[in-house]
Amino acid sequence: MTLLILKNLVLVLIIAQIFISTDAKIVAQLNQPLGKEYTTDMRAFLKTTQLMKEGKNFYPAFYEGMAGLRSGNFHPDINAWRQPFIFYLWKILPIYPLWQLLLVAIIICAYLITKNILSPLILWPYLHYSLVDLTILQPEWWGMAFLVFGLCAKTYKKHYLSGLFFLLALMCRELFIIPIFFITLPKFKIYFKFYILFFIYYIFHLANIFNFQTEWFRNYSNGDWRTLHSIFAYSSWNYFFGVYRPFVILFIFTLFFSFIKRKNLFLLATFLPFFIFTVVMATFGKIDATRDYWSIYFIPLLLISAPALISPPGKT
Repeated sequence: MTLLILKNLVLVLIIAQIFISTDAKIVAQLNQPLGKEYTTDMRAFLKTTQLMKEGKNFYPAFYEGMAGLRSGNFHPDINAWRQPFIFYLWKILPIYPLWQLLLVAIIICAYLITKNILSPLILWPYLHYSLVDLTILQPEWWGMAFLVFGLCAKTYKKHYLSGLFFLLALMCRELFIIPIFFITLPKFKIYFKFYILFFIYYIFHLANIFNFQTEWFRNYSNGDWRTLHSIFAYSSWNYFFGVYRPFVILFIFTLFFSFIKRKNLFLLATFLPFFIFTVVMATFGKIDATRDYWSIYFIPLLLISAPALISPPGKT
């Protein structure tokens, strides 16, 4: 009983921190109209949302928003585009308070997935960065939220609800198909219909972006394996000894103990496949340090999973 009270207290304190951490400067920036030129992708995404609120459809709004980032020129390949779902969500609902509510749900789901209070406790510092920087407008954060919700639902065998959340994650960023595929593989028949829905949606998306002189893929090879340094550094500054790359240490320990103890191994599917994909892309120079935000695809799931994979049975 005392342990249960302590767990609930920890959850309450973390949730309180989500609202205490409200950053007035970021809230102001989200509500400040942008001019014709600006810096960073996040401001381009904000400009896109503002143009949509003025009545433009997503595709011309995104094209104009990204052109403002590049001094009037935007010659994209398909990776440079984002999908419309999350932008329509931002158009309809206030971004910052909506994200705070999603963070509350992420923290609760993190505990429900593993029943280990360390999961939300070590996850929260990573999530904090999204509240104090315009990175809140990275669609990857929002896709990660839906991925966590889907994983939580799947843990409790709510497969159709899980499939809906996974679909929303894919509609934020298509690369979430990597963890989602391995998470759903044991029950693939149940989730197959959600893949079909996503592919129909994505074909519609491709048909629209090719109206804007979009290329398929560009040959890019400016990065190298050292990109992994930036990816593991992302949002680590909120941790003690963050300069020593605690995520790398946690990753190694988690793999070591999970293969020794061989329990809760299904959690490996939440972060290991995307890590391997990232290593391959970095090694062949296909991503550079500007993709440090790829951390969002797998580090939060590592932080959720690690306590369940490392801790002795019954220790929560």
